[in-house]
Amino acid sequence: RSLMIDSLEQTEEDLSTLLGMFRTRMEERFQQAGLKIHWQITDIPAMQGLGPESALQILRILQEATTNVIKHAHARHLAFATKLLRNEQGTETLSIEIKDDGIGFADDESHTNGYGVNNMKRRAKAIGATLVINSQPIYGTSVQLILPVRS
Repeated sequence: RSLMIDSLEQTEEDLSTLLGMFRTRMEERFQQAGLKIHWQITDIPAMQGLGPESALQILRILQEATTNVIKHAHARHLAFATKLLRNEQGTETLSIEIKDDGIGFADDESHTNGYGVNNMKRRAKAIGATLVINSQPIYGTSVQLILPVRS
């Protein structure tokens, strides 16, 4: 419910503020899980068309990804990073990456096609984004949400 309220309070297509609200909401859970958080949020342009629906989908994807880390990864560190990317056609996208140093998981049907992962993929598709998940046992997991930057 708190994330839904945050998505409605979103103003001026400011993704930085939205991510900051997410961090504030999750801070206590991160501490309880013993996670050291690395926050590298930079290079975020105004995201035109980032209304309450898209904001809520982004928050839900972040929530699912971090909940998976807390419940399953046995991680000590969790990093959040953003960066602007440009594809071969010159189109700009924004990457939001969540990376942990946990145990990772084998790339098999039970993990990559689970309810939570499918939900994150569905949410990403609904807002015209792409979700990329990379995981290796021992090396941790990276969840990258790639959003189109509309100008």
